[in-house]
This record gives sequence, C-alpha cells and structure tokens, in this order.
Amino acid sequence: MNIDKPVEADPKKLIALAKNLSQEIVGQETALSLLAERLPIYLMHLNQKLELPLLVFYGSKGVGKTTTATALQQYLYTRSLLSLDLTQLTEANLVEAFTKESAQLGVILLLNLENAQPTLLHKLIELAQQGELIDKHGKVHRLHDRLLIFIWNIEPQLKPLMSIAQTIGAKTEAVSLLQLVVNDMPEAEPEPELALTAKLTADFSKLPAEFVQYAEFIPFEKLTSASLEQLIKTYLSKLALQIRTRQGMELNYNGRLPEELIEIFSLEGFSAGQLYSKLDELVLPLISKVLLQAPEEAQRIKLYLNNFNKLDSDLT
Repeated sequence: MNIDKPVEADPKKLIALAKNLSQEIVGQETALSLLAERLPIYLMHLNQKLELPLLVFYGSKGVGKTTTATALQQYLYTRSLLSLDLTQLTEANLVEAFTKESAQLGVILLLNLENAQPTLLHKLIELAQQGELIDKHGKVHRLHDRLLIFIWNIEPQLKPLMSIAQTIGAKTEAVSLLQLVVNDMPEAEPEPELALTAKLTADFSKLPAEFVQYAEFIPFEKLTSASLEQLIKTYLSKLALQIRTRQGMELNYNGRLPEELIEIFSLEGFSAGQLYSKLDELVLPLISKVLLQAPEEAQRIKLYLNNFNKLDSDLT
C-alpha cells in the first residue's frame, strides 16, 4: 500500500514556544501559555484518544488568531500552511482538500468554525482520531504531527466561558451546564457578566457535544492599550530597520509617541490588522515624502507630533 510519509515537527522547540512567539504575538500571553502547555502532549504522541489536536482559537476578529496559527507554522515546521474555509468545505471535498498536498503540510487552518456543519465536524473528529485519510486512489495519507487549528470568531471578551469550562472535568457536561445559565436567566436586565456568559453559552452550545469533548479551546482576548502600544513600537522598529537597510538612515521618535498616537488618533479598540493599516496610512506618506527630498548628507528622519497634534516628520 502506498503510504505518504508525514512531516515531523520539532517538539524541542515547544520548550521556548511562548517566549519566542510573544515577540511577534502581542497581548496574548494566556493563549501562548496554553499552547506551550498542550501542544507537547500531541507532538510527543501522548494523547491516547487523538492523533491530531483539535485546537480552537476563539475570540474577536483581528486579535491575532490567524497570525498565531501562521507563526506556529513558521516556528515548528519547514513546510506550508493549508487554509480552508469551513463555510465552503463539505464532506464530499474534505478528503481531496486534505490529501492534495498532504506531504507538504504542517498546519491545517480551518476558518469560520461558526459556519461549519455538524456532520463535517464529526468527520474531522474521526480524522483527528485516526490521523490518516485514504484518497480515491487508495493511497494512505498519514497526517500525524500536523496541527488542526479552527478559527472561531465570537464576541466579546471570553474569560467567563473559559473559566466555567475549565472548572468542569468532563467537557461533555459543559454544554448542558452552561445552557442552564441561559435557561435560568431572569427576564429583567441581567447583570453584565451573566449576560456575557449567556451570549457565549449560546455560541458554545451550537457546537456538537463530541467536538467540545475533544477540542482544546484557546482564548484570544481583545487588545489592551498596553498591547496596542507594544504593537506600535514593533511597527516602528521594523520600519526603522527597513529604512536603515535600504536608505542608510536612522528613524528617530520620542519614546512617548506610541502612547500619544493611541490617544490622539483614537486607536483604542483597534484590532492588530486595523492598527497596522492605520499606521501605514499615517506614517508611510510622511516618510516617503521626506526621503524623496533628503539631501545626501541627511542621516536621520525624525517622526513626531507637531503643534497641531498631527503626525509629522523631517530630517536631522
């Protein structure tokens, strides 16, 4: 029988996973800590029920779920990431989608868990249990050592769901117990935390109980002001390196600039993607204009807020 050889990840890299990925994934310490704790169980083949982990990255859009999956792919594997939309994926095309380039896969990213059909999720549970698929030609594709990562976009903050689920030993009981929270809610306006838990419970209870039992739920929180400030610093550091490498000039800015940008341009509440887009919009036209006008003796570009609290730049 023709058997496809799996890609091997390097489990030893998991020792420093949280530390290394935190340099790229800002404000998601809880998620990275849980991944560092749970992934070795699967990559060292210690789980007796599943050959592949069912990892559910859940949280608001734009908080770093897909970025983290991509970072895991680059950190653990030398091969590619396969991204599939569960809105379009069916049982009929599942095998073909997973086996087309199976030897080259590390992370299999499954988008929009909220739109997945229950029958498809049951099929994916079977895949996680068996760790292999057989294509229409009879070829066995072993997917051991891959990561199945689901992206679940739900609102808003997620700690109440996580804390309740973690206090229950059997995950199959979690759905029914959480559903009681909804059923017992008073008709009058509920306490904010209770209403929040109820909203999450409604989302949670839509998933098949068997899927909840086997899945590892990894929470991604909304970005705080401190996280946004760190993202801005990272953005400016990368831009400075690019200018130094390509233009031979230094980029300088006041240490309080990241904090001031958040306040003045109302960046609080932005997702990471929105933040980077806004920074490109604010910063790049200024930098490119200054570079075009720069005399040969210029050595530094200064980025600052002018007297009108508008972002500006000039040469020093």
